[in-house]
Amino acid sequence: MNGYRVFTWNPQRFPRPKEMNEQLIKQGVKVITIVDPGVKYQPHSAVAEQAANSRNPELGPKEKSYYVFDQGLEKNYFQHRKDGKLFIPKVWPGESVFVDYTLPEARKWWGDLHRAYLDNGVAGIWNDMNEPSDFVDQTGKNQSDVISYDEGEKSSHAKNRNVFALLMARATYEGLARLRPDRRPYVITRAAYAGIQRYSTMWTGDTNST
Repeated sequence: MNGYRVFTWNPQRFPRPKEMNEQLIKQGVKVITIVDPGVKYQPHSAVAEQAANSRNPELGPKEKSYYVFDQGLEKNYFQHRKDGKLFIPKVWPGESVFVDYTLPEARKWWGDLHRAYLDNGVAGIWNDMNEPSDFVDQTGKNQSDVISYDEGEKSSHAKNRNVFALLMARATYEGLARLRPDRRPYVITRAAYAGIQRYSTMWTGDTNST
């Protein structure tokens, strides 16, 4: 990723990702990339619109404009606190925002963003950190006043926390199915809830060797 921004490529380490993955595919290697729910909090800059409007924004510079944050903010797809302010936890990118996956429109948008990977030869998606993890507070108290759309009920994160990862996996699965209808989507998830078998396989989380 470019600075831990999801749906981007590091231009120094992976300047030609499609070409690289095409070479790997010829060797029988199928690439799976991790996608976290934390979208880097990067307030919109009026200086740079080009990256947001280009056909392949995942490959362009991100210092002045980050298309995923810009689009999600414009469409009001991110979680908010009860007072209406954006919920800004911290994960790998630093200050971040989470998508409200209870919004059908947000799930479709998130799913379609995977074009940034599929167009460049990625075979599958690995959802990580999707409890969701928050470096500010591991107890969940920092999320206690977060509100989700929840079919119009505008309910608390306490109610929706368990389905956060389920709906993220659903968004991912349905996005891959739309973008590549001739192939069965391959999705892995760290967190889940009842019904996850419809959208993803699981692994048990990071463990220590003893």
